[in-house]
Amino acid sequence: MEVASPAPVTLDGIVLLGRPAAEVVAELRGLGHEVEAAREAEGWALPALGVVLGGTAQDADGFESVRLRATPVGDDAFEFFEPAGGSRPAGTGPAEVVAHRGIGPVRLGSARADMRRLLGGGIGSVPEYGGAAQDNFFEAGVVLTYDADEAVVRIAFTRPASVGHGGVPLLGRPMGDVRADALARRMRIVEREAELFFPDGGFSVLTARDAPDLPTTAVVSAPARRGDDPASGEGAEGTGLLW
Repeated sequence: MEVASPAPVTLDGIVLLGRPAAEVVAELRGLGHEVEAAREAEGWALPALGVVLGGTAQDADGFESVRLRATPVGDDAFEFFEPAGGSRPAGTGPAEVVAHRGIGPVRLGSARADMRRLLGGGIGSVPEYGGAAQDNFFEAGVVLTYDADEAVVRIAFTRPASVGHGGVPLLGRPMGDVRADALARRMRIVEREAELFFPDGGFSVLTARDAPDLPTTAVVSAPARRGDDPASGEGAEGTGLLW
């Protein structure tokens, strides 16, 4: 499968296409990804993920495509699956965050088989960390991570999905605008690097780098972790909690 620019493709919050190649490679390596020159074509490869970024490091317009290739049989192998029974993606329309439960029609704890019926075709894989399995529903703009029982433990909505919360559009807008709109509605926010965490909703809004003018790239819902909510009295110092 190959996705070409200007499609909005991200990996761990990093926008891959239409940006300087050297910058993308540096950010991927900064997150611990192994990135090396592709052997069979111009571009760069992430061998552990079976991903090839097309174009050269000298390309002023940045990478032109993201290609997923088959990997040797093992934990890193990809599974390509088709929509079940002609299902149409449910995540492409406007979705609202459901506090501490999920986003739109997708719920934490849902079964993997149910999500595939709901969201259509995509690619299954084993993530490097944070779960036992992962499905990427490209058309819906949804990435789901599962535990060993194939229950959803992390929900990420990316473009082309549309996500809102309490009247605030969250995706594809400058991070500073999302922050300002949320504060105007007296929402609590914990500011972290390249992230706005909403403790009352149990979700985060991410961008590629810590800059208020950059567009948001993902909305992520996951079970609460110890110390996530400064109101509990733990981890409040230095979090940048705003009211």
